[in-house]
Amino acid sequence: GFGIPLLEAINCGTPVIAATGSCLEEAGGPDSLYVCPDDVTGLAENINKVLKDDTLRQLMAEKGRLYAAKFTEDKLSLQLMQLYNNTLSHA
Repeated sequence: GFGIPLLEAINCGTPVIAATGSCLEEAGGPDSLYVCPDDVTGLAENINKVLKDDTLRQLMAEKGRLYAAKFTEDKLSLQLMQLYNNTLSHA
């Protein structure tokens, strides 16, 4: 899914905290927060950081929307078609 739920959240102005080491870092962009999937303490710290810091939340929402604009349906569908075409041409 490439992290479509993250992009949906970002487009709604929701700050995102996601796992490292996957496509989520690309989908969430540089203004989301990331934590190792096994780091329960780190996840809790990031959640508390976002909940307690109004400025951080606003910044994540504003910059996140700008980043998410790179992933419009038109751009994503074109990239997906290119991927399919490349895959079929190498089969």
